[in-house]
Amino acid sequence: MTSAVLETLKVPITALHPHPSNPRQGNVQMIRESLEELGQYRPIVVNRGSKTGRPNEILAGHHLVLAAADLGWSTVDVVVVDVSDLAATKILLADNRTSDMATYDDRLLAEVVASIREDLVGTGYTDEDLAAMEKLLEEYTPHGDPDDIIDKSDESMWPEVRCRIAPPLYEQFQSLPGGDDAEKLASLLEDVA
Repeated sequence: MTSAVLETLKVPITALHPHPSNPRQGNVQMIRESLEELGQYRPIVVNRGSKTGRPNEILAGHHLVLAAADLGWSTVDVVVVDVSDLAATKILLADNRTSDMATYDDRLLAEVVASIREDLVGTGYTDEDLAAMEKLLEEYTPHGDPDDIIDKSDESMWPEVRCRIAPPLYEQFQSLPGGDDAEKLASLLEDVA
C-alpha cells in the first residue's frame, strides 16, 4: 500500500461516527484530563467512507472524541483516509494492537515521570504511580554482584520465564542439539550475545 500525503482538518464532532466494531474500551476521564492540560496534540483518523458507504467513521481516536465532546469542544483535528472495509478494520486493530504490544524501559520511565513529579497533570500518571515505580525498582535492583547474591546451585531459586517466540525461532530451538531445554536456550542466547 502506498501512502498519501496526510492533511489535518478540523471536523465537527457531530459529523463523526464511531466504527461499529471498535473493541477498545478507553479511559475517557484520563483522556479528558490530558486534553484539558495539553490540548489535542495529534489528529484522530477518520475514514471518508466512499468505499464503505459509512462516511466519517472513526478508525483511531474514538475515546478522544468522547472526551472532547465531554469538554464541550465542537471540533477535533482529523486525518482523513479513504479505505475499504478490510483496510478500515486493519487500521482499527493495528492502532490498538501496536499500542498494546509496546513495552517500557521501567527505569527510564520512572526517571522521566520523576523529572516532572511536581506537575503530572495530564500525563495519566499520579504521585502514587511514581511511588510504586520507584519502590518496585528499588526492590528489584540487586545490591552487589548478582553472582554473589544468587545461589546458582539451588535451582528452586531460579526464576521461571515464559515467552512467546516466532515459529522460525522455535524450529531453530527444537533443532538444537542438547539434552534439555535449558541447554538449548543457553545455546540460543550465546548466539544472540
